[in-house]
Amino acid sequence: MARPREVKDGRVWITEGQLKADIAAAYLGGVVVGAQGATSWKPVVPVVVELAAREVVIAYDRDQETNKEVARGKRMLVAELKKLGITVREAIWRARSKEEKGIDDALVAGLDIRVI
Repeated sequence: MARPREVKDGRVWITEGQLKADIAAAYLGGVVVGAQGATSWKPVVPVVVELAAREVVIAYDRDQETNKEVARGKRMLVAELKKLGITVREAIWRARSKEEKGIDDALVAGLDIRVI
């Protein structure tokens, strides 16, 4: 879990990997939980519960559009969070290259991150 110096975003963000979480927290001004990977979502749930999150934003890598395992992991995480009554949103961005598939690289590149 990564926390910025000053929390400006009350939502909890979830991404893939601790380094991505550290970078994203600094740019977003929010708490970011770094899952070990898209399919390793189960350890994330107790962290989100401990944080008393009412809304989370999933910011998995853009390869979820082509990688069935990433997409499946995200769907399972969403289902579990919704069972707990947590509102789930998704962060999306349009990558200009393969190097911007993660939220960390997208933020560093200055891409527009939308939450839907």
